[in-house]
Amino acid sequence: MKKDEADHVVDIFTDENAWSATVLVGLLKGAGIAVVFMLITTLLFKGLWLWIGIGAVLLIVLPVFNVMRLIKARDEFLEVDNMLGGLPDELKKNVLKSIVKDSLKAGINSNDSKKLSEKTVVELIGKLKADNVLSSDLKITPDSIKETYDVIKLLRNHADDRICHYDCECIEDDGDYAGLVQEHFAITQGELTVKDIRSTYDYENKSCEINFKYKDKEVAWELRQDSDWVSQEFFKLIGDFALTNTESEFLMFPAEDQCAEIIFIPKKSATFLKKNNILFSLL
Repeated sequence: MKKDEADHVVDIFTDENAWSATVLVGLLKGAGIAVVFMLITTLLFKGLWLWIGIGAVLLIVLPVFNVMRLIKARDEFLEVDNMLGGLPDELKKNVLKSIVKDSLKAGINSNDSKKLSEKTVVELIGKLKADNVLSSDLKITPDSIKETYDVIKLLRNHADDRICHYDCECIEDDGDYAGLVQEHFAITQGELTVKDIRSTYDYENKSCEINFKYKDKEVAWELRQDSDWVSQEFFKLIGDFALTNTESEFLMFPAEDQCAEIIFIPKKSATFLKKNNILFSLL
């Protein structure tokens, strides 16, 4: 599979102009196969009118078959797209790409890794060490970090105490959001200490409420909850809370499946990671 094939499929299914062009190509391809069949069979075999008749039927059936197959695939894609509606745009896009890759029997998301210059790598390692994300004693040579995915592996291996990971299809009961809040704050290296975390889920009214105490003040968040997927509002609220109350930021790893992988990074390093499209903001 080409490196950008999953992106291409997502673009086709989400862009109306690209979709119209794809349908037209499907029609022309089906018609072309029918015409070629008719020409070959009438030239090589007896029964001229028989082959013309079969070719005429194929001229109708094949284009319709191609278009119906495309429509079915797009309907399935849009159904998943709708289910993921609450996720942040970057996570949603990466989850969709991951699903497309699985359907194409492709490799993991590391195929999307982008090259990094040696200057960028040296600067990044310096920032991560200065911000105590990586130990100052950790020996890393620039030639060991060639691509964005190498940075992701580096963070997973050497900054795992700053990372949380969870399935985004997990909101079913009252305490589920409270558990997610606890997971996020547990990786803040003590910068965010909260108490009395609790959450409720009003299934009938499609809403959730999250409450906790921070510096002896009550914090209350209300979310729209249309499915069992984590709401995009949650990512925005917890991301904004960290930005407002700390010198660090929650960033999101590129998605490899329907799970969210979040890391807590000081703002200088976070800005550099976002600028180079290695990690992404929750906001």
